[in-house]
Amino acid sequence: MPGDTVAPDTGGIYPDNDLRTPLAAAKAAVSCLRCRDIQLTAEDRGELLATADESLRSEERRVGKECRSRW
Repeated sequence: MPGDTVAPDTGGIYPDNDLRTPLAAAKAAVSCLRCRDIQLTAEDRGELLATADESLRSEERRVGKECRSRW
């Protein structure tokens, strides 16, 4: 079962499940974009925005399916 394992890319901090992975990716991307200590190229910013967008869209689809299945 997915919730019984730990996500390998999080150092064991977050459970490996459908909710944490997209949210963690989106949050990390936005955090990088907001950090003033990191010099990002336009390409880097574009990739981070794409990561956040894709992750949030994935979560939106998952939540939508979950809601529809409960009604």
